[in-house]
Formats: sequence, C-alpha cells, structure tokens
Amino acid sequence: MIVANRIDSYVPRWRCQFVMFSILALLVVGGCAPSVEPALPVSTEVVATATTEIVITATAVLPTQPPPTPTLSPTITATNLPPTVTPPPTATPIPPATAIPSAISMPEPSPTSMVVAFGGVQLLWDGRIADQIVPMEETWGEMRYTVFKFAPEGLCREVGCIEIYDVAAYEAEKPGFPLPPLGAGIVLSIPSQNISFANGSGARRLRIYGQDGFFANNEALLYEFAGYTADGRFYILATIPLDSSILLSTYDPAQNSNPNAIPVPAELPSDPIELGAIIFDYNREVEPHLAEQPANQFSPNLDLLDALIASLVVEL
Repeated sequence: MIVANRIDSYVPRWRCQFVMFSILALLVVGGCAPSVEPALPVSTEVVATATTEIVITATAVLPTQPPPTPTLSPTITATNLPPTVTPPPTATPIPPATAIPSAISMPEPSPTSMVVAFGGVQLLWDGRIADQIVPMEETWGEMRYTVFKFAPEGLCREVGCIEIYDVAAYEAEKPGFPLPPLGAGIVLSIPSQNISFANGSGARRLRIYGQDGFFANNEALLYEFAGYTADGRFYILATIPLDSSILLSTYDPAQNSNPNAIPVPAELPSDPIELGAIIFDYNREVEPHLAEQPANQFSPNLDLLDALIASLVVEL
C-alpha cells in the first residue's frame, strides 16, 4: 500500500505497522468509510481472510411467496350421488354347499311329459305347460348361454323360458351387474317357495315388474325362479308368463274381461297422485289373496311349473 511504503521509509517496520492499524481504527470509529446507497434488503456475511481484507457477500432477500393452494377433488355428497337401484343386489350371491330344503319333489314321467336334453342340460317337459319347448344357444356380447324357450320367437316374459348362465362368463362380460338385470321396480311380489333340483336349488316367486304404478293384472304377472347349481358355477333363471283367476285381464280396468277379478273402485280420480294411492292400496290388497290361491287357479298350473324346475339337471 502507498501509505505504508511512505511510513516505512521514516520509521522502523514495527512502528509502521502500529501506525497503519491506528489509522484504520480511526477510520472505522470516525465514520470515514465511504458511504454506500441502500439497495434491496440483503443479508451480510463477514469473512476474515489471512490478509485481513474484509469481504462482504450479499444475497438479495426476495419476498416470501405463499405456498400454492391445493386443488381439491369435488366432494361427493348425498345430493350429487348417482341414482341407485336397490333390487337386485349388485354382488352375485353364491349358494351354500348344502341344498335348500324343497317342498317340490322330483316329478315322475307322465303320458304328457318327455325328457328334453340340450348342451349338458336336461329337464322333464310336460306338454300341458305349452305346445312346445325350443332349446337353443344364444349370445350376449362375447358370452354364450343356454335357453329353453316355450316358443321359437319372443321375449322370455312374453313366451316363457329357462336360461342357464355360466357365472364366471357372465361376470367377465358384465362386471358389476347382477345376474341378470331386470331393469324395473317390483310392483307386486308373492313370498317365495324353495325348490331343489338334481344338483342345485333356488327360490320361486310370483312377481309383477314395472316402471310406473298400475293395477295388478295377468298381462304383467310372472312365475320366476332363480337359483344356482350346488357348486355355484351356473345360475338358472326361469321367467314364465302366468294368469291368475282373481286378477284383471289387462292393465286398463275398463277393458277387463275377467268377471272373477278383484274389483277396482268404480270411479277413479283423474288426479295422478290420488289415483296412485288407490293403485297402491289395491295391489297391497291383492297380494295376500294371490298367495292363498291354489296351484290349479293359475295357468299354467303352478304344480307343473314347479315340477319342471325340480326336474333340471345342469351338467355343462
């Protein structure tokens, strides 16, 4: 440094050093250091080096940024849940290993009956049920299933049929769907009766399905059996149209042709809410009477249909 060299030429070296440190001390204490204009807020760090130089490192302090607000998924509430259908259950029930006790015994062949076998399924067909039975294989997507129809053409609820589904194939084709979906509410249901067949069991019911309220009638009444083979591999569904001697012949009471039908009130209100209440009460009145009817008061005879189910042998 220039000042140090000048001092060194007049006094010994230790005195020069003493003078240097004195001058530096006076500068610090007396505020003689050059002024620096303020800038952005900084954090300072002082580092002493071996040559006693003062090094200042500055880091700009940036404004603190608030953390981003997380985006939440919409909350599912009772007001935006998708509509649910209570019947039937979504999970496929597996029958117990033991057969359900049955009130129906294996039928004996009669002059009007014959053995019908198709695709590993066998049954004893009684000609008093219908003029014919047509076994066939049908497809639903990639799934194949066996059907015994009581007429070559028509829906099961119109002509009657027995369907046999492979449970694993059905669940692969229609995951999450019940076996099989009916797509309608239950208007009327008669308590079930257990039926066992050669290698399985299930329950038989008399039911009416529909989207809207209407008077119970023979155009909508169904014989329905649903069951499984004992190993749970196959599901059997029988859907057969049925007539009762005490039901209206058709949906419209004014067009009824059955004189023995349980009567509907003579005057029906035009208000749909009042009419709906009358229909509901009528159907609740019909149910116990229908449950008490003898088997021969139905067409086909319930005993013949129960015997048909009891004759099943499913060995696919």
